[in-house]
Amino acid sequence: MSIINSDKSNKSQRKYPIPADAITTLPYHYNHIHDLIDPLSRQWLQESSLFTPEQYNRVANTGLYTEYFYPFITDEDRYDVLNRQMVNFAIIDDHLETPYGDIDRQAMKAKPVLDQFYHVYAKLLGGPNSEHISAHSWKPYVLATAPVRRISVAFMPIYYMCEYAHLMFVPEDEWHNPRMQRLFKLLSKAGVMCNDIYSFEKKVLDAGGLPDGAYNGVSVLCRMHDIPVADAMHRLAQMCRELEREAQGLVAEIQMADWACAHMRDFVARLLWINGGNWKVCTIY
Repeated sequence: MSIINSDKSNKSQRKYPIPADAITTLPYHYNHIHDLIDPLSRQWLQESSLFTPEQYNRVANTGLYTEYFYPFITDEDRYDVLNRQMVNFAIIDDHLETPYGDIDRQAMKAKPVLDQFYHVYAKLLGGPNSEHISAHSWKPYVLATAPVRRISVAFMPIYYMCEYAHLMFVPEDEWHNPRMQRLFKLLSKAGVMCNDIYSFEKKVLDAGGLPDGAYNGVSVLCRMHDIPVADAMHRLAQMCRELEREAQGLVAEIQMADWACAHMRDFVARLLWINGGNWKVCTIY
């Protein structure tokens, strides 16, 4: 959930400019209650984060996501809970940012782990005759990092919190409906792609200025297809828009489905606002 400054004053300073087609087709809206609640959350969050004040400042503004993820909540207590939870997601994610769980971004320690990922890509691209990958120093847990983070601190728990945020209950059988699960997959992938585009420059800086040192969708496309960063960003933006369009069609389908209750029909519409809001925060902060 990394945030990168990308307002008009910063765009000219980027080494890797954001492509013009990196825009969302989804709705977004700002919740003005955030201005009242966010200052009340911060002291508690810093004390519970186990970060120094300097480290905490890296994630302190993550509450900006709350104002766009849940834009129509008016209950102050419920919004405060959501805002604290949002910053806690960032705190946990920052602790997990490298395989050593180090807030200081020890890029050289992370490099062997990233190399393992790239070896896997090379083998998959090379087909059955590609080179053998030695398991001598293999760390199997590395391959589980991304799905664990997706479920625990990324878009899925943000979607789950919609039930609490809007006082809804989605029945279990509807939750596990294949069309609903497909929607979760589409939107979470689109959200990650959006974040990867806007956070790429920050990730590269954290990796000592080396694009290959950042585990990011832009870096992966550059490596897999041997293309420049600008082309990789453009391709990722196109992929993201395709996922958003399919998600919008799927929401319309679910809202008309006989199996979907009133809460489910409202729930799926709220998910689109989360992804639209995610893009908006990426572009303004």
